[in-house]
This record gives sequence, C-alpha cells and structure tokens, in this order.
Amino acid sequence: MGDGERVASKMLRTAVKEGHWLCLKNVHLSLGFMNHLEIQLQSFDKIHKNFRLWMTAEYHPDFPIGILEKSVKIVCEGPSGIQENIRQTHVQWKEKRLTKISTIDCKEKSNLLLILSWFHAIVQERKIYGPQGFTKKYEFNDGDLSCAAETLIENFVFKSDLNKIKQLLLDFVYGGKIDNNYDLRILETYINKYFCWDVLNGIKELFPGYSINQNESSCFTCRRILSHLFRIDSPSLIGLPKNIKVAVNRNIGKRMIKHLKLMHFQTKRKITEQDKMLEVIIPVRDYWEKITGNKDICSEILEIFDVKNSFQNAIKNEILLGVELYHLVKSTLYFSDDTSTQRKKSITEALIHGNVPDEWRKKWRGPSDPFIYLNSFVYRLNKIYKLERNIKISCYSKLQLSSLFNPSAFISALHQETAKIKKCSMDNLKLSYQWITSDIVQTSSSLILEGLWIQGASFLSYLIEESIDSPEFSVAPPLAITFNRPNEEIIDFGPAFTMTSSVDVPLYFDSSRESLILNVPIPCKKEEEAVWILANVALFVENEISFA
Repeated sequence: MGDGERVASKMLRTAVKEGHWLCLKNVHLSLGFMNHLEIQLQSFDKIHKNFRLWMTAEYHPDFPIGILEKSVKIVCEGPSGIQENIRQTHVQWKEKRLTKISTIDCKEKSNLLLILSWFHAIVQERKIYGPQGFTKKYEFNDGDLSCAAETLIENFVFKSDLNKIKQLLLDFVYGGKIDNNYDLRILETYINKYFCWDVLNGIKELFPGYSINQNESSCFTCRRILSHLFRIDSPSLIGLPKNIKVAVNRNIGKRMIKHLKLMHFQTKRKITEQDKMLEVIIPVRDYWEKITGNKDICSEILEIFDVKNSFQNAIKNEILLGVELYHLVKSTLYFSDDTSTQRKKSITEALIHGNVPDEWRKKWRGPSDPFIYLNSFVYRLNKIYKLERNIKISCYSKLQLSSLFNPSAFISALHQETAKIKKCSMDNLKLSYQWITSDIVQTSSSLILEGLWIQGASFLSYLIEESIDSPEFSVAPPLAITFNRPNEEIIDFGPAFTMTSSVDVPLYFDSSRESLILNVPIPCKKEEEAVWILANVALFVENEISFA
C-alpha cells in the first residue's frame, strides 16, 4: 500500500492506545502488510479494552493463517440462484427507486432497472459454472449493480441514450473488470440481447415465457418474474448448454478429492516431515512406474539432429523439453541425498494440495492434476520417437496436437515455412481454415489438425445443441490450416463443411481455458451466432478425462 501502510500503522497505534475502532478495507490486496500487522499486534504491551480492529477482504489462498485464527470471521456470500439474486436486489431497492422513477420520470427507466436486475443476476450466476461460464473469476458485486443503476438513472433521458448506457456498461461498469476478449464478447452479447427496445416494449421475451408488460407496476412485474423462475432450469436461462452440470459435478468432485487429501494430513498432527513426504511421494512414484513400465523410455530417443527447417526446429525443441522434463520428474520422485530440504518441502506441499509441483510446470504447463499431468506427459514422450523417425517432415502433414508439448510452435513453423516457399513476408500471410469431411487431399504448405475436442455444442455439418445426456466433450472433424496471401485462392482439400455463416471459437490447450492457441471459425446457422457465444463453445487440444 506504500504510504497507506504507514498511515494504517499510525492509526492502529492510536486506536490501540485510545480505544478506538479501526476498519482496514480490502486487506487481501496487501498481504505483505498483513504479515507486518500480525507482528505489530503481538508487540503491544497494553491494549485498550474498547479497541476493535475490523478488516474487509476477499478470499485469498495466501492470507496469513495467524490473523485468521485470532479473528472472528463473518462471511458474506452472494445469493444462490437467479431467483434469489433478483429477490435480494428488489429488497435492497425496497421499491423506492422504482416507484419514484415510474411516477416522476418515465416508465422506460423503471423497466430498464428491472432488466438491469435480471442482467446482474445472470452475470453473477454464470460464475458458478467455472471456465465454461467465464474463463476467469470476476467479482461482480452489489457495488457494480448500484453503479449501473446510477448510470442508467442519470444518463437515460431520450431514447437515443440507450446506446450510450450500453457502452458505459460494457466499457466501464461491468466490462472494466474483464480482461479476456471471449468473456467480454459474452458480456456484450448479453447487453445487446437485453438492453434493446424490443425487450423493453415487450415485443421480445426477457427470458422464455416472460415479456415486460408496460401497464404493470414494478412490484407486480418483479413478483411475476420470480414466479416464472420456479419452473425454468437455470443453465438454459443463462444460455449455457443443457449438459453443463456434467462439467460442474466433475470440478466439484476434483475439489472434494483435493480437500479430503488435505484433511487427511491435517488430522495427522504427530506425523514427521519425512513420513509426510514419503506418504505423498510413494503413490505418485508407483503410478509413474506403472505408466512408464519402470524403464527408461528416453533411452530410445536418438541424438539431436541438425536443423534444416522450422518444423525440424520445433521437433528438436519437443525432444529437448521431453528429455529434460523426464529427468526432472525422476529426480523429484527419487530424491538423492543432496536434495535440499526446501525443495523436498515445496514438492511435498504441492502434492498434498493435489497440485503439480512448480518446477514441473515451469518446464511444461500441462494439466493441473499431478496424476493426469504424468499420464499426459508420458503419452507425449512416447510420441517423440515417432516424431524423430519422421524427421524429414516438410510443410505438409497430419498432426495430432495432443501429442505435442507446444502446439503453437508447429503453427508458427508452418507460418515461417510458407513465407519461405511463397517468398513473401510473414506479415503478408493470413491464416485460413477448412473443416474437412473425408478424403483429405494433402498439399504443400498446410497442416491437418486431428483429434480436437469440442465443448458446449456438437459439431456435425454445423453446430447443434447438446442434450442433457450428451457427453461433456465430443470429437471435432479434422481442421486444415494454411497461410495465404490476401485475395489468394484457398487450397481445396476435398470435401469440406461450407461456412456461409460461422462463429469464431477459441482453441485452448485444455478445459481450464488458460492457454489460447488459435481463434477458429465453425459453421453455424446465421441466426444462432449469439447462442453459441453465450454457450461459450470452445475447442481443446487435450481432453484430460481421457488421461484420468
């Protein structure tokens, strides 16, 4: 906090001496000061009986445990479900703002505030669905709702002001917290869908089965909204796929397993650090020996070759990374006598919490679960020998991205080699895509990406909605990618899906949606583009369920 820390320390000393109440806000943003605060509180010889210290904070995994143990904790949780969220919003407003506006100003403002309460509820509800809701956790709260309401009240005078309000919501009030373009696209789609005259005038439904009635009072409208929500499933209201609870339950199961493992060690108060380390390492080591066959699988990899093109350089880097990570994992699971205590402790703590050790992830990010990480790593390592044998690979090949540590490097290699072949600058080349149906015709300067997975929809000749019983992931058809000059005729790979209308979909490394590789267009019906944006359809190189 800089100067703020010195001011806070001074105010704390005064409050302790004179018996004042002191409130420190958002202390999770200054964890270093929290450690200093803990020491400072212990250093006081005499504390006034009327002294009280209040602190507000959001959850943070590294918050000092000492302060938490000595504090009385009050947890404020957001309302659960869209219905309860809207109910709480209207209880907070207590009809004062809505009644005042509807009688003194205009009915449109009253209805816009109702739309705002609905919009705020679905944006908050979307957070519970993990990366498939929003790729990151954004803290939308009552402050955002109040700010949005004031923005609407102050700026809506004429009908033309609606576009200005939409822009303020997108760029500042809600969108100002979002730093991912795909999440921002979801927010923009919601704003355009709900804050429009067709919804405001009751021509279009606010949600299935409910339209705004201009002749109703705001109080009656709120009750009618809440009564309709009893009969509708929440994911469909948000625009998410019907089978999303499969992913939610899987993530809940993963977190529960992590917590159970952690509780197992927390209840063993007398266990030594050495015994704890062995109890954690041995199951991982046994699993490692099982998937490697207890043999040195790097011994089959030949010596590093001379690099002649960008593809060979990418393969060389794959081999080097695989070999280095292999020896790193072995040194982790089979500690030598000279291994530092700090390193042992760091690795043990990571595995106790069900996480991959940092030193592994620095080499290769991979999945977040240590057992899935090892399985996925060994799978790729076994593919290195095959890559090495096909070392004369040119600028055309079928490629299984899930067998690579760094898929982006091969796409960059294609870009570089295409520029050499066409004797032009890389900046003058644009990436083109074709979804292939069958009978693939390979050509120079292309890659056929196979084994991609899709979540949020099924992909036949175009995107179609999934049923509640559909699997979480389904296989996508092969994707041909090429780099072409502007206005250059795109290569014909044979039968392909037509793309008269499409929606841009992100291709991520895995379902955590942390590592973006490409932005890929997928065919869809023209009128359904917003549907697939809200469903947050995405492609993945790796389906970690297959490695579980």
